[in-house]
Amino acid sequence: MRLTDQFFENEYRIRFSDIGEKGTLRPGALLDYLQDVSMVHSGYVGYDSDYFVREGKAWAISFWHIAIHELPRENQIMLLRTWDRQHKRTQAHREIIIADEEGKEHGYAYGRFVWMDTEKRRPAKLDADFMKAYYFAGEKGFRDEEAPTVFAIPEDTPQRTERFRVERSDIDPSGHVNNARYLHWAEDFLSDAAYYDHALCDVKIMYRNECFRGAEILCQCHEKSGAQDSVDTMAVFRDAQQEERVYAAVAMHWEKMA
Repeated sequence: MRLTDQFFENEYRIRFSDIGEKGTLRPGALLDYLQDVSMVHSGYVGYDSDYFVREGKAWAISFWHIAIHELPRENQIMLLRTWDRQHKRTQAHREIIIADEEGKEHGYAYGRFVWMDTEKRRPAKLDADFMKAYYFAGEKGFRDEEAPTVFAIPEDTPQRTERFRVERSDIDPSGHVNNARYLHWAEDFLSDAAYYDHALCDVKIMYRNECFRGAEILCQCHEKSGAQDSVDTMAVFRDAQQEERVYAAVAMHWEKMA
């Protein structure tokens, strides 16, 4: 790992256990790595998991956008370069460049984070001095900084609905469902035609409500064909007992493979 005046960088060798049937990094595993580099950077500048526990605070993600040009394969080196920029009341922003070991960009991600009081389970005001450790003198701008971080949830009947229960392995140290699990689930419930015949190019994840162990979830799967045989999919995760309560929604764009 290294810290420059523009970014924090960490190197990852892609593990066999993170590779899917296509021989490339699974999308949900990519998000696991993105979350990891965010926390490694935080710990590097002095705010590690122990600090958050002592202070009763934590970073909660409210939105991810991941643009994918190419996914790495087993044993390849993936460089993740990240930096923070701006904060407003309770929110902060992060961009992550996904590159190979030569530095060639293979994608990027933008995340909006909320500073949470873990005891009250609600947003807390960010302190300017606290945020200084995350900033960089020579930082670059964000490509998605002005882009919307919400999107419409389909009102039509889903093509497929799955019902399942949140288990112990789905929970993170904050006590709720790990943010990456929603992308893992969305990939699991995708139709075979969309998954095997297409390459994932874009992911947007909108988080609405916390979800805890034991919850019964309805995953409503929507798919729509686009130009040049592309497919747009959305997986909406709802409370099975109170369907108007949405936990998260995952929108994905897939391009036809040659």
